[in-house]
Amino acid sequence: MMAQSDTEELRTMVREVLAEIYTPEALRSAVEGAQEPIEQLWDTAVKLSWTGIGVDERFDGAGGGIDDLAVLAAEFGRTLAPTSVLVHTGVVIPAVTAQAAPDHVGKLVGPLARGERRATAGWATRGGAWSPQRPSVRAKSIDGGVVLTGEVSWVPDLVDADDLLLLAGLEGSDEVLLLLVDVTSRDVRSIAQLDLTRRYGSCTFDGSEVPAERVLGVLDDVAVQQLVANAATWVAIDSAAAAEAVTADAVTHAKSRHQFGRAIGSFQAVKHTLAEMYCHAREARALAEVAIDVAGTAEASRLASLAKAQCADSYATVAGDAVQMFGGIGFTWEHHAHLHVRRARANQALYGSSSWHRERAAQTLLGNTDP
Repeated sequence: MMAQSDTEELRTMVREVLAEIYTPEALRSAVEGAQEPIEQLWDTAVKLSWTGIGVDERFDGAGGGIDDLAVLAAEFGRTLAPTSVLVHTGVVIPAVTAQAAPDHVGKLVGPLARGERRATAGWATRGGAWSPQRPSVRAKSIDGGVVLTGEVSWVPDLVDADDLLLLAGLEGSDEVLLLLVDVTSRDVRSIAQLDLTRRYGSCTFDGSEVPAERVLGVLDDVAVQQLVANAATWVAIDSAAAAEAVTADAVTHAKSRHQFGRAIGSFQAVKHTLAEMYCHAREARALAEVAIDVAGTAEASRLASLAKAQCADSYATVAGDAVQMFGGIGFTWEHHAHLHVRRARANQALYGSSSWHRERAAQTLLGNTDP
């Protein structure tokens, strides 16, 4: 685990870099469809080794740990940056490292760590259903790999990805395969979504062949739990950091905005709202920190799901309150408040809804890993 001084040094560096290249103007440009801010962010992440920040140095990574990833996730959340770097680094690479055959790990992880290939992960159906144990994509074994049929949807940043971390049910059995699929030549389509800070997509597989080296293996219950816990943890951190950021913005506004000769922050109703926002944001931060602390342990599955559900819900509450706090300007397209509301709602659904994760946490506590 990183020393506190190292953590803060990394946080300061990431924050300064994002403040320089992912300005509010760049965010607005990306929201309105420009590709340049997204590509600049990715190129910067590659140059600074963020794409391999948690990867072992023998695979051309930076050799960092979960604390480094958590700092990156939090700073991306604060600035509403796209998730491509986060999912690529925090979800895809750990899964490939853990599940790929030893002689294939380096060939798959190395290009990801170096940023030569961009990866994302997703398992939702076209209707939005999300169940790792019952994936919508089916796989049929053939000599030298598998053939896929079905569709995966609502995948963040899929339209910009080279590789997709995918779950597929093996025909004729209850086994679930984990694959890293090259989607550069697949039928990938962009999906309009409430969240404007990410570019979602869907991918259809119609007899698509995947070579054996990209079939990472059959997942047992423990591996499925770890995969879900990883995804949940990063969404929790993203939500908690964004909730703190929007709360801080609301406090600043309440101090500077005057009505009837007084700062609106001096009015009791405004004070109460801000206090509640602060409590929600602090609660989210505490839960996200718990998810980080228990990562890789037996408690990770349950606590990561609880953190993801509560952090995303708290963020949604805070974002909604912030719109009211900013008053008339908060309801306009030009203000950033609606971007937080949109991202918060998307975080509630991303990688499993809040109700799905709470049910999963309850079932895990009861010893049932398949909600």
